[in-house]
Amino acid sequence: MCLSSALALSYWFWVEQCFLHNAYYPYPLFEAITTPWRVGFFAMSAVLMTGSTVALMWVYGKVNGYGVHGTKKVRLEPVKKQ
Repeated sequence: MCLSSALALSYWFWVEQCFLHNAYYPYPLFEAITTPWRVGFFAMSAVLMTGSTVALMWVYGKVNGYGVHGTKKVRLEPVKKQ
């Protein structure tokens, strides 16, 4: 959650810098909502990003295994030449 929050906060900072330099936001949505709504928007973005990451890690673990613990070690044998 910390990484997602840091990325969302950094992106919000960039959006505000665009507004300071250009006198308009890069997205029309940000013109329509107030600062408290923007805070909620970026907070929900961070939560959604965290949830997506957790879900993808779960799916990856189900498909490929969760790592070394509990998995069989497979010993590769050399290919026999015929």
